[in-house]
Amino acid sequence: MGLKDPQGAMGAMGAMGAMGAMGAMGKGEQLHAIGRKSFGTDFPALAKVAKGLKLTDEQLGSLEDLIQQAPRGQEKAAAQKWIDQNNTFVDQAFTGL
Repeated sequence: MGLKDPQGAMGAMGAMGAMGAMGAMGKGEQLHAIGRKSFGTDFPALAKVAKGLKLTDEQLGSLEDLIQQAPRGQEKAAAQKWIDQNNTFVDQAFTGL
């Protein structure tokens, strides 16, 4: 026996999901980094990679999920798991280092 949806809330959520997919719910998340002024001079190749690094919403979401679900102290291992699962992307993103 299933639960009924007398107010049609599930239909509204479906519409909201579609609106989000069309960009009506705003822009995607952005990551920002803070560093010292001479970082780009000291590490030009790494600065170039960091400046051009772009992850899709799915990539960022899967990375966040793995880290958030990891037991305390295991976040680094979770990030490494994501790297292993996304090796082609990581290799391409960090070419030249």
